Amino acid sequence: MTLPPLSITDDMRNRYTQGWRASEELLIELHRLLYTYKPRSILETGPGLSSILFYEYQLLNPGTVYISLNHPSEHHKIFIDHMVELGFDVSTAHEAPLVDGYYDVSAVPEDSKFDLFSLDGPPDSQDRASESAMKFFKAHCHVGSIFVQDDTNRQAETRVITDMCAYLGRSDESIKVLQDSFYEHRTSKVLLPVE
Repeated sequence: MTLPPLSITDDMRNRYTQGWRASEELLIELHRLLYTYKPRSILETGPGLSSILFYEYQLLNPGTVYISLNHPSEHHKIFIDHMVELGFDVSTAHEAPLVDGYYDVSAVPEDSKFDLFSLDGPPDSQDRASESAMKFFKAHCHVGSIFVQDDTNRQAETRVITDMCAYLGRSDESIKVLQDSFYEHRTSKVLLPVE
């Protein structure tokens, strides 16, 4: 299968980040996941450059649900300004202050299930795999859900992937590790569905 070209330019990489940004390896993998698995529902926490991929995918695939949760408030405001500047509909991008150590998920419909979770942050939390976060993931995933977790060089982020792997009954072979070529200590992990 031929993927459409990755549309994130160097200008976007420089303009639309707030000190942190997704690695090139992560962006390429998210791009591949979108066009290989064709998710109809996407939840992103800690949006940024990857959001451009999700918004473009949504435009090419009408009916796709894309929801993003962002914290802190100043990051959210900058993110909204950037996405509006690029012409995207930001009506499902929500400011989500911390509640019990994780994003406020009240903007997410209770009965929603997501095909793809793209997870990063929140920056002010020490336990990104908190009980409330894991309860939320379990309530909103299904047997084929894909989880992408950035910064898995940190223990809590790795725990999100390993816990969801066990919860979904997948083997460790379902976990793909992405090594950041710029920051050598930084990794991301992808929990793929069973083929």
